[in-house]
Amino acid sequence: MRISSEIIIFGSGMKKTKTYLFILGLIILSGIFVRGYGSVTKSNLRFQYLTTDEGLAQNTVDCIFQDSFGFMWFGKWNGLCRYDGYNFRTFQKQDARKSLPDNFVRAICEDTSGNLWIGTAAGIVIFNLKNETFSLPEDLRPDLGKIAVTSLSCDKEGGIWIAAEKGNLFHVVPEPGDSQSRYNCLKIDTRQIQEIDVNYVYALKNNRILVGTGVGLCEVESGKLQKLSFTGAPSAQFESVNIRCIFESASD
Repeated sequence: MRISSEIIIFGSGMKKTKTYLFILGLIILSGIFVRGYGSVTKSNLRFQYLTTDEGLAQNTVDCIFQDSFGFMWFGKWNGLCRYDGYNFRTFQKQDARKSLPDNFVRAICEDTSGNLWIGTAAGIVIFNLKNETFSLPEDLRPDLGKIAVTSLSCDKEGGIWIAAEKGNLFHVVPEPGDSQSRYNCLKIDTRQIQEIDVNYVYALKNNRILVGTGVGLCEVESGKLQKLSFTGAPSAQFESVNIRCIFESASD
């Protein structure tokens, strides 16, 4: 398999990783300013710092997501924060079953029905954006109720990809036309990486599924995880690097 040069991969074993991540952060922020204020120039580029002084639950942020309503979500060690541009609202684990399964929020994505899938250190939960309730269907609890999630990605066909520690990788697909929100959950065969943590899962625009692991980059093919080879790069370097993040450029 060949990897397109338009896919950017971040690995903890590569040099200058922090620099690349900082540049990526600036690109994302620039995109927000472009949508909100038009073209970005030196005269109108503005940064705002949001900390606990403004209502953030904690200054350490593990993941960031913007939903289809425009709200910004921040996953933290002590809960899930939503920002509306003025105020923060924090969601935390409660005694009731219909809440966050754990306060350590590691990943967030939105499905085609407008629900947020939230991955924590102790399981998955679905947040309904319209009625603001947490839930997890009973048919998903055996597989997803207790896993330590590391990454989430929604594909173009409505499926949810869930990466977790100890070599766990799942593909969740809603049953068509089911009003009770029933899902089919497929556990991907990851024996090739021998229970090494799955760090990151990413659905490309062409619906290929790339997976970053502690032993290099992989792809899901026919329900199995397969190692990928590279062209134009030292093979040994990429086969052993710890892949922590994958990003696809906007180019066709």
